[in-house]
Amino acid sequence: LKCLVSSLAVLCRSVSLIQMTMAIDEEQTASLIVEETATAASVVEAVPARTSTKGKKLAASVLLLIAIVLFVCFWISRPTSSASNSVLDASFLASEKDEISPLAKVFVFESSTAGWWQPRSGLGVDALDPIDGVPAITVDTEWLDQTVLGFGGALTESSATVFKGLNEQLQNEVIDALYSKDGLNYNMGRTHINSCDFSLSSYSFDDVDGDVHLTHFDTDLQRDQQSLIPFIKRAQAKVKSEGGELNILASPWSPPWWMKQNKNMNKSSTTCLVPEYRKVWAQYIAKWMTSYKKHGISMWGMTIQNEPVASNPWESCKFDGNEEADFLADHLGPVMKKHHPGVKIFGFDHNKLDMPAYVANMTKNKKAMHYLDGVTFHWYTGDMFWALMDVHGKHPDWIMLSSEATYERYRMGLAQYGGQVMTPQPLADNGKYELGLGYAHDILGDLNAGASGWIDWNVLLNHWGGPNHLLNTCDATLITDGGGDGGTAPPDYQPRKVWKKPQYYFIGHFSKFIMPGFRVAHTTAEGSGKGEIPGDRVYGTCNDLDGLEAMAAVAPTGETVVVVLRCGAKPWKDLEFKLRIGKKGKWLKLKIPPMGIQTYAFPKDFSA
Repeated sequence: LKCLVSSLAVLCRSVSLIQMTMAIDEEQTASLIVEETATAASVVEAVPARTSTKGKKLAASVLLLIAIVLFVCFWISRPTSSASNSVLDASFLASEKDEISPLAKVFVFESSTAGWWQPRSGLGVDALDPIDGVPAITVDTEWLDQTVLGFGGALTESSATVFKGLNEQLQNEVIDALYSKDGLNYNMGRTHINSCDFSLSSYSFDDVDGDVHLTHFDTDLQRDQQSLIPFIKRAQAKVKSEGGELNILASPWSPPWWMKQNKNMNKSSTTCLVPEYRKVWAQYIAKWMTSYKKHGISMWGMTIQNEPVASNPWESCKFDGNEEADFLADHLGPVMKKHHPGVKIFGFDHNKLDMPAYVANMTKNKKAMHYLDGVTFHWYTGDMFWALMDVHGKHPDWIMLSSEATYERYRMGLAQYGGQVMTPQPLADNGKYELGLGYAHDILGDLNAGASGWIDWNVLLNHWGGPNHLLNTCDATLITDGGGDGGTAPPDYQPRKVWKKPQYYFIGHFSKFIMPGFRVAHTTAEGSGKGEIPGDRVYGTCNDLDGLEAMAAVAPTGETVVVVLRCGAKPWKDLEFKLRIGKKGKWLKLKIPPMGIQTYAFPKDFSA
């Protein structure tokens, strides 16, 4: 509007100028100097008026200029299907004039096999009773549960190494894809204390045997300065430029080798830590936090141990629920409270299936509970949303976060096994659409079950799903077409493309709209067509058996975001369903394509 007003002001001024010019005697010369218009636009006028012909040419030129300016204004302000218009602007929705149709204010964002992140129109109103053979989704905006913290992905040494090998243009593309509002709008991340499997090799910051005073601890963090710290700082800077803050969750995979019973960072004995080194390990973690802070990176939270139930071939350290609670109560809790009291501490950090029993053992230690802010979990045992509901129901004040999800090689159907030998296939392609459905199904189910956020595994990997120092390669939302893989590509190879997998686009249906501070609303889907789900169904699966799914969240300012997911493909045609905001709201008659996902953004106090 400002652009149009300015253009009209310039047009009026130009008409006046033309009249003056054509009246000037052809023997005269004149110069009209810069004037500022009332709209803060300025027009530089320097017109040598020698003949009336010259004036006419000038008039035509000025009119052409005005036409160009008006066209540019129109082009800039036009509706568009680009992702830049896809982020929920709560202030806009809340301030629209009342005379605009309520349905016109509803933003609909759709992905399907026909395309990603497309706006969709065609909302209708149906006053009929919903029991008419179509699924009916109700969002109870008065029944609000946990507060959303956000979404993100893991910043590992592997991701940082691949990022470092990209040219400047691709680096900017990656950062924008992950952390800008036009991309995934991430505000959370996860990183590792010492090495993890997605490091180039095992490492710690104090390898001196018996250094109980940590005098040899590398406070400069030289290893992480090579790629990881710069990568995190780039991500931080981008989030800050978008008006947010990157909240990073730190997780240890293993203490230094000399603190462990098995004297090896990889794998773990049943009891991981040497008893006399438990306090030293807590102090080590605090010193790591302090060292990172000196580099301008403050951790938002930490988990006590990554995957404490397992002895993996890579960096591991086993704790049962009682041991983890004892370590927290007697060592880690007091040390962190003294040196980093603002850092949140989370227990468990393993697969959902084991969480209720593990938490039950932890909570027996009342002292430990004074230091615990919540629990984090992984998705590798399948949906198990009941496990989240169990813990959330017993500990509603805890923060629950999904801290890791990815597709391992076998899950992608790309692995070939011959005994212990795995032959991987390159991942530099558009990926499998069904894997995106699996991500959306897990995010939606976790949020409905009590989770406050969802953090993906590596944000970026190379075309082999690495590097990984034990060949535990996986998929990622962003994949390069080569490089940084420890030898399978020429050392001087420069990646030329970054591939966005289906998982990327499905995450965006949540992360671009559901902002920190939103609260999850109780949502039901009657007649959804949900079937009997096998108890042993592999993680990341979503199909016709899951029926029509939905979740919703309400902004502090009253706007409501609803995500509707249809993993099914039968029949292969649009599925009609109904949705209402509020238990007394009118029903909207809608439809969703096969294997589709939709995000609806409703303005405050929406009423059809």
